[in-house]
Order: sequence, then C-alpha cells, then structure tokens
Amino acid sequence: MIYVSYRFDDGDITQYNVGFSTLKRLNQVGSFYIITDKIGSSGFMTVENLKDIYKNGSDIGSHSCSHNDNWIDSNNFIIKKEILDSKMILRNLGFKPKIFCFPKMNMNTKTENFARDNYIAIFKNYSSDRIIKLNKNYIPSYPTKFGIQKIHDLLSRKSDIDVWLVITFHKITNYPTEYDITPEEFVNILLLVDNGVKNNTHINLTVEEGFELFYNKKT
Repeated sequence: MIYVSYRFDDGDITQYNVGFSTLKRLNQVGSFYIITDKIGSSGFMTVENLKDIYKNGSDIGSHSCSHNDNWIDSNNFIIKKEILDSKMILRNLGFKPKIFCFPKMNMNTKTENFARDNYIAIFKNYSSDRIIKLNKNYIPSYPTKFGIQKIHDLLSRKSDIDVWLVITFHKITNYPTEYDITPEEFVNILLLVDNGVKNNTHINLTVEEGFELFYNKKT
C-alpha cells in the first residue's frame, strides 16, 4: 500500500483557495504548517480559513512564529518563542498542533531538542524516496522542487510493502518559483492519488496519522 500525506508550508492563501478546495472536492486531507505571525496578513490564510480546513479533517501544525531562521542560534527566550509560542497561539485558536516544521529545514542541536521536547515529531531534511520506517521522531518529506515527474513516479510505482510519501507544497500559483507548483500540477497529483484510492493501492492520510503508522513500524 502507498500511503500519501500532503504537507503545506507557510499558510499562503493559495493553499486555501486552490489546495483546500481541491482536497475537499476529492474527499482528501492534508497537513498545514502555519507561520503564526502571518495569520490574517495579506496573502495568508485567516483564522476562519484555518478553522474551515481543520473541521474537515486536516491537521494544523506550527511553522514557527516568524519563519526567519536567524533565531536558530539565539538565546533560549527567542527559541522558546518561535517553537513554543507558535504552538500556544494555535492551541488558543482551537487547534491541536503536534508536529513542528522548521523554516527552511534549518536547525541545530539545541533547537531540534527543544522542538522534540514539545512536539511528537518534527520535520527534518528532505527525502528523494518513500518512507518505509521511521526510527526517530523526525519526518523526511519530498518537496516539489525535486521534480513533479519524480512525484508522479513515486506515486505510480507499485509497492509490495507499506510505504509512505510526504509531499511538500508551498504556493500554488500560475507563476511558480522553484519551491511552488501550478494549480494544474497540483490537481494532477491529487487526481493520481484519488485514482489510487479508488483502486485500493493508495491511502491518503494526514501527517499525524502517517507518523503514528510508520514510527517504529516493524518491517
């Protein structure tokens, strides 16, 4: 079985207008990692958007308060604010953030350990393949900048064992940078998963659900 989770970084409004609307239409779910300082700002999702996403079965997680990465080597007060305050802000809005996503995958031992102490898992590093087993509480993911065709290959290649693919999305726009994806490319990925679900070869689930399945999984 191929398990598929979608990771949406930052909280850009296109992730709601295009991303969530497509998820909802196809009865799929995702996991949205939010920059809490940006909630309600121009170009970003509002609290109402996030609540709409959450009530339809998707995860809301933390992507720090500011998304700057110059706090990584800062004092404990600033580190605590970025990692823990962002969690408290989301909890006060009614969400249950359990996984932390470091901005730009930038971390050191101190920040990594602090995040591990306050979340069930963290995102660490990108991966170019599917996950078979997680031996630690960090999750690798596959970014769209590694290539859309490779994502199609990873989704289409059959597997005799359970594997997990976490796909990372940023903006969904007709004018993408290397980190972004066009609406057409995004919809085609979700349709490929939808076809797999209908054929009983794929399962779509949130990152939290995937982590619970693959953490210390016996192979």
